[in-house]
Amino acid sequence: MNFNINEYNKLISGLKTLSSLLKNERFIDKELALYLYEMPQMIRNAYASFDKCENKTELALSLEEAWIELDSLVIDCLS
Repeated sequence: MNFNINEYNKLISGLKTLSSLLKNERFIDKELALYLYEMPQMIRNAYASFDKCENKTELALSLEEAWIELDSLVIDCLS
């Protein structure tokens, strides 16, 4: 498993754009909301698979940072 920083940056950029577009919307499509909600959860679950490791790998640390950042961006999109 590896962490593709280029693809991750594209995802972050897309979520920031989506957040801006959704600011004036009163309703968000249920399916879109579900996908947004699940995204940080999947990353969190991947990060949790490293819980038993005493020394966190670079991948684990990248997943932790991504989970926190994605969670914040998703909250921005949904609020």
